[in-house]
Amino acid sequence: MPHCILEYAKEIKSQIDMKELIAVVHDGIKRSAVFDIGKLKIRAIPYEDYSLVEADLFIHVSLRILAGRDSKTKKILAEDILNELKLMPLMSVSLTVEICDIDSDSYSKYLVP
Repeated sequence: MPHCILEYAKEIKSQIDMKELIAVVHDGIKRSAVFDIGKLKIRAIPYEDYSLVEADLFIHVSLRILAGRDSKTKKILAEDILNELKLMPLMSVSLTVEICDIDSDSYSKYLVP
């Protein structure tokens, strides 16, 4: 059920392949062993317009999960994802990871057959 949204500077594609980035994030989430990885959804959104002070480019990972996991579990999950990202051959890139709770009372899902 987890929804993973990768936001990134469009120019990052000159440094890495997007399929590789998605695989790296997938591996970080899998390493945490918090979820059934078969239900993970990952999508990537490039940004053309942005402003940064600390680096030239950015990758931001938002992982939206159903509420209920403790802070320690979420911290481990974020660190596992970030540690995988840090292994990539990148230059002047800000890497950030955010774990967000989804309120199960307001979440709906339907699979169109």
